[in-house]
Amino acid sequence: MNIKVKKRNLSGALYAALLIGLLSLTPSEGSAEEVVDRVVARVNDEVILLSEFNQRAAPVLGEFEQMFEGPDKEERSIELQMEMLDQMIDERLLLQKAREKDISVSSSEIDQGVDEIRNRFSSEMEFQNEITRQGFTEQEFRENIRDQMMVIKLINQEVRDKIPPPTEEEAREYYEANREDMVTPERVGARHILIRITDDRPQEEAQEKAREVYEKVAEDPSMFSDYAEEYSEGPSAQAGGDLGYFARGEMVSEFEDVAFGLDVGDISEPFMTRFGYHIVRVTGREGSERRTYSEVRDRLKNMLYQMRMEEEYEKFLRDLRDEARITRSLF
Repeated sequence: MNIKVKKRNLSGALYAALLIGLLSLTPSEGSAEEVVDRVVARVNDEVILLSEFNQRAAPVLGEFEQMFEGPDKEERSIELQMEMLDQMIDERLLLQKAREKDISVSSSEIDQGVDEIRNRFSSEMEFQNEITRQGFTEQEFRENIRDQMMVIKLINQEVRDKIPPPTEEEAREYYEANREDMVTPERVGARHILIRITDDRPQEEAQEKAREVYEKVAEDPSMFSDYAEEYSEGPSAQAGGDLGYFARGEMVSEFEDVAFGLDVGDISEPFMTRFGYHIVRVTGREGSERRTYSEVRDRLKNMLYQMRMEEEYEKFLRDLRDEARITRSLF
């Protein structure tokens, strides 16, 4: 079904990446790096320091510098930084409200949260290296997981649990009003080999490694899945690089542009996304197809619920902002 909704997905075991995710977590207040620092925002009685903001912004701004060119680059950079600061402010507001509501998280729940994030990495060493790279001690990392889970519980309690499920009539009305959109989009099936760019393997070395693997694959395409198991550094490696079928909007745009541009059986030359260098082989393709109401009813109800959830969540955030004392002094 070709329906796109801009929303936060607040369902699942730990809501995909704990609402904000590992790469957006910042070290706890009181870190040794924050002895002397400038305040860039005040959120009620708490402050956001420049060091915290810089740690959050650095990877995003680094990618922005590499990917964006244009006469308004500086203006766009400022807008991006203000958006990131506003996100950090919202996170503080949510955590403050969670504390006000006396929401708690058990040690076992924190353990589960840590395991959820650990499973996103291909090895324990890679997981530990990322924690270190982000500037965390093990205790600070657990404290941040605790804070994220407190916020999730708050949103469940104050927003999610108060939203009634869509009725059959609402779902049917939406279907009738959007018949033209009730199609399954074109999808491709693909396998890929991922060579990551890391601190120990800069871009040039990763590109060279990817080229070496590509030459092996090009020489014997029938061995693609075996080479994926041997060389790929992505989570699909154990499955021979199999990503299943996906539509546009489900992968990063650079990856989709390559995959959808290949014929079945074709293999791409190495190309880069923010995850590293990829080699893709398209294994199948499915055309778009119109769906009946009975086929899409459950997905429609879930989508309508998520839309309502997003609306109520944004309203909840607006109320927190309106009630708070917030000042910004980034620029």
